[in-house]
Amino acid sequence: MSDRGWQLRGTAPPEQIETLSEELGLSRTTASVLVRRGYDDPAAARRFLDAELPEHDPLELGDMTAACEAIRAAIAAGTK
Repeated sequence: MSDRGWQLRGTAPPEQIETLSEELGLSRTTASVLVRRGYDDPAAARRFLDAELPEHDPLELGDMTAACEAIRAAIAAGTK
Protein backbone atom coordinates (compact mmCIF):
# COMPACT_ATOMS: atom_id res chain seq x y z
CA MET A 1 0.00 0.00 0.00
CA SER A 2 1.26 3.46 -0.78
CA ASP A 3 2.42 5.81 1.96
CA ARG A 4 1.08 8.76 0.03
CA GLY A 5 -2.04 10.35 1.41
CA TRP A 6 -4.45 12.95 0.18
CA GLN A 7 -2.85 16.25 -0.66
CA LEU A 8 -5.28 19.08 -0.10
CA ARG A 9 -4.84 22.44 -1.70
CA GLY A 10 -4.80 25.34 0.74
CA THR A 11 -7.87 26.22 2.69
CA ALA A 12 -10.67 28.12 1.02
CA PRO A 13 -11.97 31.38 2.48
CA PRO A 14 -14.85 30.51 4.83
CA GLU A 15 -17.07 33.31 3.44
CA GLN A 16 -16.80 31.90 -0.10
CA ILE A 17 -17.62 28.42 1.13
CA GLU A 18 -20.63 29.71 3.04
CA THR A 19 -21.88 31.71 0.04
CA LEU A 20 -21.65 28.73 -2.31
CA SER A 21 -23.16 26.40 0.25
CA GLU A 22 -26.16 28.66 0.89
CA GLU A 23 -26.80 29.87 -2.67
CA LEU A 24 -26.51 26.44 -4.30
CA GLY A 25 -27.83 24.29 -1.45
CA LEU A 26 -24.58 22.35 -1.17
CA SER A 27 -22.81 20.86 1.80
CA ARG A 28 -19.91 22.90 3.11
CA THR A 29 -17.58 20.08 2.07
CA THR A 30 -18.74 20.19 -1.55
CA ALA A 31 -18.63 23.98 -1.57
CA SER A 32 -15.11 23.89 -0.16
CA VAL A 33 -13.90 21.55 -2.89
CA LEU A 34 -15.47 23.74 -5.58
CA VAL A 35 -13.90 26.92 -4.18
CA ARG A 36 -10.47 25.28 -3.98
CA ARG A 37 -10.86 24.18 -7.60
CA GLY A 38 -11.56 27.74 -8.70
CA TYR A 39 -15.37 27.67 -8.79
CA ASP A 40 -15.83 30.42 -6.21
CA ASP A 41 -18.57 32.22 -8.14
CA PRO A 42 -22.03 30.64 -7.65
CA ALA A 43 -22.89 30.97 -11.36
CA ALA A 44 -19.64 29.30 -12.44
CA ALA A 45 -20.08 26.54 -9.86
CA ARG A 46 -23.67 25.92 -11.04
CA ARG A 47 -22.54 25.69 -14.69
CA PHE A 48 -19.89 23.17 -13.66
CA LEU A 49 -22.34 21.08 -11.64
CA ASP A 50 -25.05 21.17 -14.33
CA ALA A 51 -22.72 20.34 -17.21
CA GLU A 52 -23.97 17.68 -19.57
CA LEU A 53 -21.60 15.08 -20.88
CA PRO A 54 -21.76 14.30 -24.56
CA GLU A 55 -23.32 10.97 -25.38
CA HIS A 56 -21.01 8.61 -27.24
CA ASP A 57 -21.82 5.34 -28.92
CA PRO A 58 -19.78 2.70 -27.04
CA LEU A 59 -19.58 0.62 -30.22
CA GLU A 60 -17.40 3.36 -31.72
CA LEU A 61 -14.61 2.44 -29.29
CA GLY A 62 -11.77 0.53 -30.88
CA ASP A 63 -12.31 -3.25 -30.97
CA MET A 64 -15.64 -3.01 -29.16
CA THR A 65 -17.31 -5.25 -31.73
CA ALA A 66 -14.60 -7.89 -31.27
CA ALA A 67 -14.92 -7.62 -27.47
CA CYS A 68 -18.70 -8.11 -27.67
CA GLU A 69 -18.25 -11.14 -29.92
CA ALA A 70 -15.71 -12.64 -27.49
CA ILE A 71 -18.11 -12.15 -24.58
CA ARG A 72 -21.00 -13.70 -26.51
CA ALA A 73 -18.82 -16.68 -27.45
CA ALA A 74 -17.72 -17.17 -23.84
CA ILE A 75 -21.33 -17.05 -22.63
CA ALA A 76 -22.42 -19.54 -25.30
CA ALA A 77 -19.54 -21.85 -24.38
CA GLY A 78 -20.16 -21.48 -20.65
CA THR A 79 -16.64 -20.21 -20.01
CA LYS A 80 -15.37 -17.22 -18.12
